Amino acid sequence: MTSRGTSVARLCHLHPLRRLWVLLTEWRQRIRLRYEVERLTEQELADKRLTREDALNEVQKPFWQR
Repeated sequence: MTSRGTSVARLCHLHPLRRLWVLLTEWRQRIRLRYEVERLTEQELADKRLTREDALNEVQKPFWQR
């Protein structure tokens, strides 16, 4: 995954509704990225030094898990 996620320290100062928005946005991005990883060709995976097994492991994670 390319995203490092939002650190807890960065979220602490935000309003609770803003924190929720940031969290939901991050979850949506993970869903989208995992959807893209699932559709990569073998060559694209090799270019990223990933195996099909790596991709499947990433795709099977719940959206709230990094």
